[in-house]
Amino acid sequence: MPTGNLDMEKVVFGVLRFFSVIKMAPNPHAGLPLDTDPADLSWNQRLRHARYFRLVVKKSFGDTMNNMQIVQLRDGGGPVLFGVGGSEPQTVISAQVPDALHSRAEAGMETDNSLDEPTVVPEVGLKPLFSMNQQADDMHAAAPSAEVQLFYERMRCHVVSGITGFSWHCDTGSLLLSSFNRVEILRNGEILPVAEWFSGAILNATLCPSDPDFTAFCSAGQLYVDCKNSQFYSTRSIANHTHGVASFVAQEELERFEGFWWNPRCSEILYEEVDESPVAQLSFDIPGRSCTEPMRYPLTGSSNPISRLRLITLDKKSANVTEKALPAGLKELFPWYEYLSRAGWVDADYCYVVILNRRQTRQALVLINKKAFGDADASPETIRREYVFVVYQEMNDAWINFQVSNLLYFLPHVGPELRFLYGSEKNGLCHLYLRTCRLTALGQSDSDTSGVQEAAVTSGNWAVIKEAPLAIDKGRSHVYFLANFHSPIVTSLCVASYHLASGTKSLTPSDLCYRQERGQFNLNINPEVGFVAWVSSAERMPECRFYRLIQTGASSLPQSVYLCRLKVQPSIMPSPGTTKDILEETEYLKSPLTDLFTVQFIEYTSDESLQTHHAAIFLPKDPPRTATGLYPVVHHVYAGPCVQLVKNSWTTAAQFLKYVSLGYAVVVIDGRGSANRGIAFEAPLKNNLGTVEVRDQMDGLMECLTREPLLDRNRIVVTGWSYGGYMSLQLLCNYPHVYRAACAGGAVSDWHLYDTCYTERYMDLPKDNPVGYKASNISKLAHKFPNEEGRLLIVHGLIDENVHFHHTEQLINALIAAGKPFEQLIFPSERHGIRQGTAVEYFHASMLSFFARALK
Repeated sequence: MPTGNLDMEKVVFGVLRFFSVIKMAPNPHAGLPLDTDPADLSWNQRLRHARYFRLVVKKSFGDTMNNMQIVQLRDGGGPVLFGVGGSEPQTVISAQVPDALHSRAEAGMETDNSLDEPTVVPEVGLKPLFSMNQQADDMHAAAPSAEVQLFYERMRCHVVSGITGFSWHCDTGSLLLSSFNRVEILRNGEILPVAEWFSGAILNATLCPSDPDFTAFCSAGQLYVDCKNSQFYSTRSIANHTHGVASFVAQEELERFEGFWWNPRCSEILYEEVDESPVAQLSFDIPGRSCTEPMRYPLTGSSNPISRLRLITLDKKSANVTEKALPAGLKELFPWYEYLSRAGWVDADYCYVVILNRRQTRQALVLINKKAFGDADASPETIRREYVFVVYQEMNDAWINFQVSNLLYFLPHVGPELRFLYGSEKNGLCHLYLRTCRLTALGQSDSDTSGVQEAAVTSGNWAVIKEAPLAIDKGRSHVYFLANFHSPIVTSLCVASYHLASGTKSLTPSDLCYRQERGQFNLNINPEVGFVAWVSSAERMPECRFYRLIQTGASSLPQSVYLCRLKVQPSIMPSPGTTKDILEETEYLKSPLTDLFTVQFIEYTSDESLQTHHAAIFLPKDPPRTATGLYPVVHHVYAGPCVQLVKNSWTTAAQFLKYVSLGYAVVVIDGRGSANRGIAFEAPLKNNLGTVEVRDQMDGLMECLTREPLLDRNRIVVTGWSYGGYMSLQLLCNYPHVYRAACAGGAVSDWHLYDTCYTERYMDLPKDNPVGYKASNISKLAHKFPNEEGRLLIVHGLIDENVHFHHTEQLINALIAAGKPFEQLIFPSERHGIRQGTAVEYFHASMLSFFARALK
């Protein structure tokens, strides 16, 4: 967390030249009578409806603000907030928290009502750190390359223009600004260009912690190092090899988006060299177009890419670079190794890796002394004995959720004693542990460690959220993390002590859900100041809040006080939805979005599992428009592992506005396999995808129909995307008497066609589970689909490089062979996620049309 001394005038003066002017077009769409029966809408009305709710949902999520950093100025001024945001093009935005708000923090501390909302909530506007007339027009010249688009696809993000990230170098006050094709450093009020010699896409640009003259980045599968705007180093291009870049399967299925790591104390980089030559090649050509280069994609049961570790040392004085390889590969050191899940540095002398076996039932945290690199004469046995140490290992008969590695944090240590925090589900639910040990050479004992001590930092009938990282206050021995502390359907920011048995304390309200996203790299916390949190509920739109942290002593946990709401100053920076698209709030919608529906969260004991499950029912506030006096039902489904749908958050509710505004009720169910309930709750899916989770969805649906008499049990449709598309197909073919129709998007049809890392985690290798693979193959169940027209809509992006179009091709051929009717909607220019606004609108309008016909 940065605490360096910043000169605000220099910062404001310095940040510029990153943006293009957005031209606004008028909205041609007029209002739509929302009391109309959905079946009576015209195509144009449905398209207008889809467009309106795409934009209004986008706007409802609030101003774009991310990567928030909190800085306490040394001159005694109030804390300063920095982030990336605004509308496109993005920029660095900033605001100083007014001194007047600190009295609110003191009052909250005295009354112990710190989480209560003020009667009047102050707002603080974040402003761009440049004036609009300082914009440059050179940032919009280059469109994002395919490499950039695919990287953002793995992150589940939209490609944006302008600044995409920034980072501080605290010791020098340097600020690194990066976009997908430009990098600059702001230092002492001066903009310093970086890598002007380079013309390609730029990804993962990172300052050297010990020397900010060095900047490393990746492009086209190679690692580059810049020093003062000159090329200092680059890896050598080798066919089918990448350097410093995580493989497709690591990004997609292990959520590791980097492949190089700076030593925190000296100018050294540990990087991953990936050999893709053993990996199968698949073509994503569109008929009639020029052939494209095949993509390396490890089909389940086939070979994975091979990773090796290398170390480079940069000497600025001599302009020399020394590159050394780890003489023994990880496979030689650990024959069971298959996946490099995480990597980084413990200190100046030791790097670490987290490795998994192929079935992901075994995980080890391994330390490597950097002296091992370049010792070409050392045998694998010598390397393993003298330089490599396993400091923690875990096994599980089902699988180990790789996300627990996000909870790893090495604490400062003195001498040979090592201390680190880590997350584990070894006792059921995910909790944090503190481990202390000493490294021991294998030749001196049977173990890599001695004097092992371990203590549980958190405990209870709740789970630490694995997807988000930890934030550490080393001075007070506090750890900050996300957890479903109050309820399985609410995510809260929490704090605990890893030194004293102080329990766990929630820092955000129990009825509001903290928003987290894939690839979230920090918790926006400065323990000396406070934290920034996006919070919402299903019936309350998101707010970006600043909370002051009141530290009351080394022996107690801090108190949080809600000080103000954060906004991007609208007079300077347009809100989302008003740049490329203008959202004209005409007579289309006269009431707030939260007045469109009510929500019921249901907790029940499943007849299938005999465990507690959760579901949600979203009901329109308007009375039913049907002759029966009941609401037709849209069953929205995912039901796959690693995902939780049922949450008391606006993110959950907002996606259903397009349905409830037309008079549909929406049902969402989390059964076995869903996330954040512990490995035992997920494990029944092992080797059995397409079985227990299907039954749990039906069990939950019946529970919802019983609980809510206004749901029409004779008019139900089901829809989902990706695993949800797979489940939509499963539900329609197994329960055709329950569902009128299914809309299945981006669906897996045959797990043989999906990748190794995800599929084998849950299904084992095909050769070891042939029965499970055969039973889960939807194409083999084609004969079970209904014979009536208008009951199955299959949607897929033609260039989907995650769930390939081959899945839909195989399913379509099976349906044709079985004589089963279906409809299909193909998006030639879309990948696994439909990203383009017009494509999203067309898809939603088509789905609404399909449902209206099916539910007549």
